[in-house]
Amino acid sequence: MTRSFIFEVSRSLKIPPLFFRPITFLPQIRTRFLLSIFTVFRLFSGPVFHRIFWLIFLWFGMESCSNAPSEEKRITAAVYHWKTVFQPDSTERSFLHSNAVRKIYLRFFDVDLKGNEPVPVAAMQKDGDLKGFDVVPVVFITNRTMAKINKDSVSSLAKRIVHKIQNMARRDSVVIHEIQLDCDWTATTRKRYFSLIEAVKNEIKLPVSVTIRLHQVKFSATTGLPPADRGMLMCYNVGDIRKPETRNSIFDPGIIHQYLRNLNQYPLELDLALPMFQWTVVFRNGHFLRILNQIGQAEIKVAGCFSEGPKSNTFTAQEDTLLFGLSVHRGDEFHVESSRSEDVLAVRNEVLSQIRNRNISLTFYHLDSRVLSSFDPSIKNNLYDIPPH
Repeated sequence: MTRSFIFEVSRSLKIPPLFFRPITFLPQIRTRFLLSIFTVFRLFSGPVFHRIFWLIFLWFGMESCSNAPSEEKRITAAVYHWKTVFQPDSTERSFLHSNAVRKIYLRFFDVDLKGNEPVPVAAMQKDGDLKGFDVVPVVFITNRTMAKINKDSVSSLAKRIVHKIQNMARRDSVVIHEIQLDCDWTATTRKRYFSLIEAVKNEIKLPVSVTIRLHQVKFSATTGLPPADRGMLMCYNVGDIRKPETRNSIFDPGIIHQYLRNLNQYPLELDLALPMFQWTVVFRNGHFLRILNQIGQAEIKVAGCFSEGPKSNTFTAQEDTLLFGLSVHRGDEFHVESSRSEDVLAVRNEVLSQIRNRNISLTFYHLDSRVLSSFDPSIKNNLYDIPPH
């Protein structure tokens, strides 16, 4: 039973649709409420009271149906590959095989400014077999590119992006059925970015998906709805990485939960991306310094020049030294951040239950043996197993 059907009934009963608003009760409270309404209405006579009663009855029937469990999701196991060279090692190949992953969102290249001109950078090189995989080329576009680009140059940029994707796909014998654009757009850049999406769609003549951050769902009235065929909901990088007091900027279930309230009302069909990576955030004199990708507690402890901080994931440098390509100063703070598998799986289940569409690519970011080696095998090989309702 749909809301549109209820509205039609309300019109036929000559009751304005604005008479009622969505209300959700527990089933037992709903039943008692209806019986009370019926008892009161029996004391009266006349068509108006009859109309109101049947309208309320139909409305609660609709609410009961809308709160019923959704259909089982059809999950496609997928993974992001974000390194410059595609050359999966034995650990990565084992992960793909054990989890029956046949879909790879493969970063082809970035688009960034060189001077004031948007250019492709950090193009991917293939040195591994992609046969048998459904490859989705991904292009990361910096938001500063969209902020600086002239609106008259959007069409030209779209053609260059599509041309480079097609050339790389031919070079690597990849047949593509979809491409993805990745940009953390803002209210000030959305107009140009949305125009770029449209231009790429017109040029490529294939489905175009885009990445969607949680804040872009919660504040969609401000950030807008991208004119794409699908969205990839990125459930990570939710905390403020520049603040030393941030507990975990990669993955914080408490913060994520705050963004999920109206997820089931988001009109674009969504896939889901979850984190499978770690990094260390370096602070100097209380100020953010830089990120050390794929550096974890094991590497920090092996270095032998750190003391443990007040939190289990924080370490303080005890001497000036050169480590991880960084000139370390005594007193520098190193905050190790990762995504606990137990938290990721719990959030996975919650978000999947809120996504309206049935077919979903469940995607982990990203394929890297250094992270996979630290996973418990019982979890690593069950990331895509969705419990039944």
